[in-house]
Amino acid sequence: MSSFGYASSESENLTPESGKQQSPEISTFSLNLDDEEYSVRSSQSERPIGVKKAKLKRKIDDEMSTFIKTLEDGIKELIEQLKRTSAQRQQYMELQAKNYVLKEIKEENKERLQPYCKRAFAVPPSSQPNGSFAGIHMPMNSATPILASHCSSAIFLKIYN
Repeated sequence: MSSFGYASSESENLTPESGKQQSPEISTFSLNLDDEEYSVRSSQSERPIGVKKAKLKRKIDDEMSTFIKTLEDGIKELIEQLKRTSAQRQQYMELQAKNYVLKEIKEENKERLQPYCKRAFAVPPSSQPNGSFAGIHMPMNSATPILASHCSSAIFLKIYN
């Protein structure tokens, strides 16, 4: 062949090993369709790495959101329980304070009324009226129920006309 009549184009010269065109004027394009980036996926389990990472990230985010929500709900429930317990404790302390004050008042009244109780119930056995109980006799006046309720020696009280 003569070199002067026929000039072969470089774009037509393909080498079977490379599968790429040898022309500098035309952009490189791979004709080898067995490359991984151009192959058609045959099954659904083979997903691109980006899709797998995005799905995994979504799953982790969902799990974290669920965990955080569960934790927040637990904290809210704990706060409510602490508020209820605090209110109950406050009521208990107020009740204890009232009971303490009442106990002090009762002791003070008992100390003040002790001399009256001894006089009111000191009845000699010979002067007992008929129907009296265990030598207890109390004169009728407006203080009788109070004295009887605060005197430790008042077991039975019978009021006579």
